Amino acid sequence: IDEYNQRFDKDDLFHRILLFAYVVGIAVMLVNVNVDMEDSSYSSYRRGLGAASTTDTRYECKINSTYWSNFVIGFCITRSAIIILYSGLSFIDQSTRVWHQFSLRLVFFVLAIVMMVVATVEEDVTVKPYFFLVAMLLELIGHLSTAITMYLRRKGWWPWEMGRYHFPINPYIGQERLGIYILVVLGEALILLLTPKWSLDNYDEGYLVIIASIFLIYMFAMQYFDQVQKGEGTLHACRRNIFAGITWMWLHAVLGFSLLLISVAIYGIDTHYDDSEYGSEDTDKKLLCIGCFVSQIIMLTMRMMHKGFRFHFATSGRIQLLVLRLIYCFGHLVIIWIPDLPPTY
Repeated sequence: IDEYNQRFDKDDLFHRILLFAYVVGIAVMLVNVNVDMEDSSYSSYRRGLGAASTTDTRYECKINSTYWSNFVIGFCITRSAIIILYSGLSFIDQSTRVWHQFSLRLVFFVLAIVMMVVATVEEDVTVKPYFFLVAMLLELIGHLSTAITMYLRRKGWWPWEMGRYHFPINPYIGQERLGIYILVVLGEALILLLTPKWSLDNYDEGYLVIIASIFLIYMFAMQYFDQVQKGEGTLHACRRNIFAGITWMWLHAVLGFSLLLISVAIYGIDTHYDDSEYGSEDTDKKLLCIGCFVSQIIMLTMRMMHKGFRFHFATSGRIQLLVLRLIYCFGHLVIIWIPDLPPTY
């Protein structure tokens, strides 16, 4: 919906109603995600390796048909609103340029709705997640359809008009909105950081964990807004070429997910610290390290896209600097294998 608004936003009753329907759909999806997993109405099955799948509750997956159905309803509302917006615009566009650019995307959105509905009707709970993954893949292909057809057209492998790029995104508005998205994700990390309550036995460690977490979140925010978003001087990926701009914008999805992993890890460290003999649980530590590693790799890639990858491999000095940055990124993964010290140290 944000991509549509950047191109065709108009403040009239038609757009307001559909935007409100989209927000309602998102709200329905959200309230059916964070639910009580101990509810007896859940259907459960186990996934895992060997005997661990029958004994370890970490391999247990639970699905509630009621919450799942409501989630799918919210999903269908959001996608229906987007389909109506693009279809209505295509109907009044006599040049058919809107239809040429977004028709493939609408097809994949419809297929995603079908997959989610089939997952709801399917009674076997072991199959439902796979339909959901297929729907996610269709969503991703739908959003990337224009970039894919552009690449195929450049190679001479796509002779059709469908997928032709007619309506570019305003790069300045796109940068601003994506920056707000990253800011919201980082704000979520701060909320999760201050939510848990520490026991008096580990109060001193609690101060250290909270201060270190705030410093970590601040460093990620400063690195993104100072080095990734604003570009390198007058150069920016969104102004180099269409493919670089689309890729740079879509990398925000991976960056947001990795920052979310950091938020979950920080919340887990705060929540599970009192329950572990030597501090946080091993899962929280792994999530934190993986989230930091992926975030650093993605931001490094986005930063390199402003001047192009060839620029960073042009001289030996730039290659050495790139190697040092990669060592810094992979250093986050090394922490996984460093043993934890007792809280007293």
